[in-house]
Amino acid sequence: MKNTKLVQFLLFGVALLILLQCKDDQNPVPETNVNITIDINSAEFNDLVPGSYKYITGGVSGILLYRKNFSDFSALERTCPYEAEYGTRVSVDPENELYLQCDTCQSRFYIENGMVTQGPSEFPLKSYNTNFDGRYLRIYN
Repeated sequence: MKNTKLVQFLLFGVALLILLQCKDDQNPVPETNVNITIDINSAEFNDLVPGSYKYITGGVSGILLYRKNFSDFSALERTCPYEAEYGTRVSVDPENELYLQCDTCQSRFYIENGMVTQGPSEFPLKSYNTNFDGRYLRIYN
């Protein structure tokens, strides 16, 4: 009977350690509710042609909306994962607009998917889902 309880206690301890270790592997950017609908035909978004981007309000520190082609978009959180606790934002690299950069830690991220291309960040930029029906673009998580 004592052995059974000891085994159960040890299994519980191991499971707890595994769960805690997995939490450390999560993107440090805080979760927030995002549910934005944009009329791409509105004057504000007229110049959002394939290969261009816009900064929009939403997410934790703002969202970078990138139009890959006529029907595909990416929506990336602007909070740098390496500097998340300070709320540091990434912005498009003025020398190469295919990348976003964090001026504080020097991490760089690919604009189409937020993947890290250099720097100390171990995590990509947080990405939000997009759904485009030809006129309205929905950004959500």
